[in-house]
Amino acid sequence: MAIAARSVGPAAGGGGDLVERRLLLRGGPVRLVEGGTGPTVLFLHGFADSLNTWRLLMPRLAARHHVIALDLPGFGESAATARRPMLPSHVAAVSELVRRRAHGEPVTLVGNSMGGAVALHYAVTHPDAVDRLVLIGCAGLARGVPLWWRVLTTPAPLQMILSPAAGLAPPGLVELIVARVYSTLAFHDASRVDPDSVAGFSRFYRNRDDVVRLFALARDLVAELDGRLLDLVGELRMPTLLLWGRQDRFVPVDHALALQRLLHRSRLHVIEDCGHCPQLELPDVVGAMLEEFLAARRGQPRRGGTGTTPTRRAG
Repeated sequence: MAIAARSVGPAAGGGGDLVERRLLLRGGPVRLVEGGTGPTVLFLHGFADSLNTWRLLMPRLAARHHVIALDLPGFGESAATARRPMLPSHVAAVSELVRRRAHGEPVTLVGNSMGGAVALHYAVTHPDAVDRLVLIGCAGLARGVPLWWRVLTTPAPLQMILSPAAGLAPPGLVELIVARVYSTLAFHDASRVDPDSVAGFSRFYRNRDDVVRLFALARDLVAELDGRLLDLVGELRMPTLLLWGRQDRFVPVDHALALQRLLHRSRLHVIEDCGHCPQLELPDVVGAMLEEFLAARRGQPRRGGTGTTPTRRAG
């Protein structure tokens, strides 16, 4: 059942309003935004992020598609989940959402970072429900301690937040530190990213308890993203687009190359001068690539195709 709904703005090209809803799933209430008509495109955000990361792409794609983005359980404004392992619980949430909101038709999944891992797991377990895949800086492609975990736990400001003394920090300080760390790690050139996008991330981490809870979730996720995902993707047959920032600090381009070699119908675009979240750093570039991919007939792309898309700062 839909708990509530409100308009959050018009879609581009006369696609109607984008509507924010609270939907009650079996794992608890989740926040989602949807709008537009046509084939369904479902957006899945990365670890610690929320559906806000898709705010610049959804209005554009809603002109020709039914677009949905949700806060995965435990993140954003969705209910915290105690279900473990975490990835299967997220896949279950996606499965229920697809069943209830996609009208029984196969969907295109667009996942960034952890959301890419969720999309891949869903495609492996529900191949007939997935029309196309778009993976942006997909996590979970390496064995051992993930690089994203090592990068995330390195910054001294985050270590300061985790100390007991941080509980006495004045209001807004923790959120400010999180915003600065996020801007430094997630983007190659943070000056390209509008402040509302950064605030949309950091507003969920306003005190020490928020950050401590986040690191507890991260430890659980590290145990699940152990590289075995690569062993499961060889049978996938749906067209897949891989988008990677050349300067991705969390998931190196080598991981994209390893994944691309295993997928039967994939194309890789390496975006120059870009970090881990190109949907926010270079949204026009990503939007154009998504439109082209979604408009292509089902026979494309073919295995073995690679492409490098150079980008440069506007102006």
